[in-house]
Amino acid sequence: MNKRWIWPLFAVTALILSFSSRAMVWGQSQAATATVQGTIYDPTGAVVPDAVVTARHADTGFTRSARSNQHGYYVLPLLPTGEYTITVSAQGFAEMKFEHVILQVGDMLTLDAHLSPASIREEAVVVAGEEVPLIEPTRTQPGTVIDRTLIDNLPLNGRNWTELVLLTPGVTDADDFGNVSFGGADRVSNNIQVDGADNNNGFFGEIRGRTRAPFQFSQETVKEFRVAHNTFAAEYGRATGGIVNAITRSGTNEWHGSGFYYIRDDAFNANNVINKSSIPPIPRPDERRQQFGGNIGGPLIRDRLFFFLNYDQQVRDEPVGVILGPELENEIVTLPEPLRSQAQSFFFPLTGSLPRDFDQITFFPRIDWVINQNHTLTVTHNFQQFDSRNGVFTRPTTDDSVFANAKNFTNSYTSVITLNSVLSPRVINEFRFNFVFDYTGDFGNAPFMPDIRIRGFALGSRNFLQSRPGEFPGRFTEERRQQWIDGLSIVKGRHTFKVGLDINRVQDANFFALQVSGRFSFSSIADFLQGNFSSYQQRFFGPGLTPLVKQVSVDYGFYGQDTFRVNPRFTLYYGLRYDLQTLPDPLVVNPLEPRTGIINEDTNNFGPRFGFAITATEDGKTVVRGGYGIFYGRTPNLLVNDVLTNNNVYSFNVFLSADAAPQFGITFPIDEVLAAGPFNLPNIQFPRLEEPPGGFDPSDPFADLRIFAPDRVNPYFQKANLEIEREILPNTTVSIAYLFTKGTHISRVRNVNIIPPTGTATLLILSEDGRSIVQSMTIPRIGVTTVSLRPNPNFRQILMLESVANSVYHGLALRVNHRFSRGFALLASYTLSKSIDDIGLISDRNSLGGFSNLLDPFNSRLDRGLSDLDRTHRLVISGVWRMPFFKNAKNGFLRHGLGGWSLSGIARFATGRPFSAEAGGGASATDFNEDNVIFDRIPFFGRNTFRGPGQNQIDLSVRKRIRWGEKKFVEFIYQVFNIANHPQFSFVNRSMFDSRRTGGTRNRRFFLIPRNDFGQPLSARRNRDMQFGVKVSF
Repeated sequence: MNKRWIWPLFAVTALILSFSSRAMVWGQSQAATATVQGTIYDPTGAVVPDAVVTARHADTGFTRSARSNQHGYYVLPLLPTGEYTITVSAQGFAEMKFEHVILQVGDMLTLDAHLSPASIREEAVVVAGEEVPLIEPTRTQPGTVIDRTLIDNLPLNGRNWTELVLLTPGVTDADDFGNVSFGGADRVSNNIQVDGADNNNGFFGEIRGRTRAPFQFSQETVKEFRVAHNTFAAEYGRATGGIVNAITRSGTNEWHGSGFYYIRDDAFNANNVINKSSIPPIPRPDERRQQFGGNIGGPLIRDRLFFFLNYDQQVRDEPVGVILGPELENEIVTLPEPLRSQAQSFFFPLTGSLPRDFDQITFFPRIDWVINQNHTLTVTHNFQQFDSRNGVFTRPTTDDSVFANAKNFTNSYTSVITLNSVLSPRVINEFRFNFVFDYTGDFGNAPFMPDIRIRGFALGSRNFLQSRPGEFPGRFTEERRQQWIDGLSIVKGRHTFKVGLDINRVQDANFFALQVSGRFSFSSIADFLQGNFSSYQQRFFGPGLTPLVKQVSVDYGFYGQDTFRVNPRFTLYYGLRYDLQTLPDPLVVNPLEPRTGIINEDTNNFGPRFGFAITATEDGKTVVRGGYGIFYGRTPNLLVNDVLTNNNVYSFNVFLSADAAPQFGITFPIDEVLAAGPFNLPNIQFPRLEEPPGGFDPSDPFADLRIFAPDRVNPYFQKANLEIEREILPNTTVSIAYLFTKGTHISRVRNVNIIPPTGTATLLILSEDGRSIVQSMTIPRIGVTTVSLRPNPNFRQILMLESVANSVYHGLALRVNHRFSRGFALLASYTLSKSIDDIGLISDRNSLGGFSNLLDPFNSRLDRGLSDLDRTHRLVISGVWRMPFFKNAKNGFLRHGLGGWSLSGIARFATGRPFSAEAGGGASATDFNEDNVIFDRIPFFGRNTFRGPGQNQIDLSVRKRIRWGEKKFVEFIYQVFNIANHPQFSFVNRSMFDSRRTGGTRNRRFFLIPRNDFGQPLSARRNRDMQFGVKVSF
């Protein structure tokens, strides 16, 4: 590990000490609590010092008090969310009460009190909750709260609460697996927190448990969450995208609980439009999904000790169809006898329906202990277990045999301890400890079989599911996290300082054998039936090295911030954060490429934050807020693992041609295979190399390396916003905001083992009949001759992770928010945005091999264009309406039959994702540059010139509630997703032309023949689904 990071720690420590020597106070944000602040006035407008302000929680009896200072200013920090009664009293004045005050996570509620003399009013002055302003005049960072009403009532397909993040402006879906993008940043750039603790997977850079499990925390467990989608306070870090901060439910002084059951069956679902249009049509996939569970909470000691328990389970049966694919089926039909009969008897039994299930259990206990008025302790634990037989591939059909599949699993355990302490009326401390065990992977169905690939059909074990006898049968990643968080605050005057630290230690163990059982490649079924493979590959590990790699990284975060309330109408915020991610040292170094010994750390990540809030009108209902900050991201640990192991010394591949393989004992036992039959393949002892062939040089010119650039750093984003928010009605605000994001030093991969082009490629677009040239273009070309003169002739590709890409995002966001009152809630947002970058297509951000190379590796400007995540227009409307009709009818039939109905729904409309035009016809015909990386896009058009189909989906939930008693009721629930059955296409054909080539190795001509299926949909998300449920609550 590079020790250069030590000097910034001294600087940050000095910063903390300098803050600590002055008066400090809680700042702009609290991870799991809320703050009430304000100024006490007398009838003349003069401030009232030494007034006592007390907040009492309606459900738990928790109380906290504070006194106003010489400026009349008071603060009540670290208040658990919920409903409060806030009382203000001062000598010589009548008491004033604010009742039914609702506090949500992260709230900075400003509650000023204008007291009346006791001689005029002897009784208390009572202010109803609806008269309490919803707007937050001192908040400088924009954000949106999704409360329990929305979480509990809105229709969620899969009951994953994180999907509701998409209700907020400036946020888009990053893929079809539940990941999101904030302001154009990619999916690994976010920080998801639960109860103030990190809920991310440090290895893959995604949410904990990744995206296979339906969720990590039950929808029934989450009380509410706040989304910070642009600038956020200095106490938050490790994110260049957005911050999602959720809090969990707790027990109260009253016993409460619920039980629920949901069921979904394919009989009520619509078939996918792609399936229906296929030839022959693919029937609607079988599916049966059951979701059930419940929770209970209450007091162990009234006003002091509370508990909450939740159990949630899903049982989902969704068989997968196994097909050969039209090309292989057509080939079988054209085979001569006896090959045709052999192929039919061998391959057809492998097709059909394969059992597949998705089963999950979550269990969540929480304990809250009010030790005394000044100290509260909270302990939570979340257990999650997910198993999916044959669930490696989630699409309805697959062209992989059962031996290429596996049991997918995800197990995670999360424990959080939180201690909030009021050490004195002026000194407060927040401490958290977070321990996580996250275990995910696949048990291969046939891990010791070779990968037998017949064009697209995978007959044997997939290469990433292979292992050797005595090792783990597949792959896994185990992550252990210990996180320490502490924030110290002191109150004095109108300044609000806060300093703290956040230390995250992540230990990863990754087992990834990748092709240790070998891979036979066949060009056709005829070749397979005769045992004529075209090539054989097998992976080996260096002496004393294994597929299991352990690594440790530590993220350090230190911050200081000050919120200065210049006057009651103007608040200024400024802060500074320092982030450091330590990385492991290289395990081995390839002496033929010294850069394999470079894993550098980025040590100068100082991020300033600035914000302001101005109350623009006398009534206090219009606020102008803005801010700017620099935010640093982190490098997913998998990218480090990629560099540690792919240096052709730790591990390397042996490639044997069909002609060379027999001399090393590698033949394909086709007679034994055909005699045993397709389902006995795992019992066959396929030949494989026990060690690299004698004289084999692992540094042969076919080898690839993956390295970090010597000057690689973590990405940083500059974010700015300007927002105007107005409370137009009680509990209703509207806002308009400009959002700006500029990304710098974003990771991009380039093959650096090439020299500048010396040849040319002439692209000729032909007419549809292929008889005439319509258009031509000549571009620089590296060429085979040039490739042979690589800077390092010992290797083929050297893929270098560089920090050279840039991005920019501009967004205009409109939002209407009506907090639930009088039976109605509404949250609507519209975002007009444009996101541009020069990163290139990304198939997998977590692997250097998943990054696309540039059209011209020496001219990145050619790849500047719309981001893959760009969505020009995005409109989301969500709401809940509990109908008031017949609610209090005296007639039992009217009250129970026609009363108690509610509607809720989500409507989503968005522009389609952009994509680039490409050429089809195989690598040899479409690699215009001859850089041996990937197919090239068509250079006639800019990157991401075209757009796919947009999103148009409405989900609806209908509930009927029948009460018995004051707080007991049963609800019957009907939910329909994509009620209009509108096709939701996810991927289109990007091949604009078919290509073939002619010419020499240095200068070549490529003939491009137009295709008539360019832009046509290839896959689609689910069409209309229905779900039925019942829920009992008390």
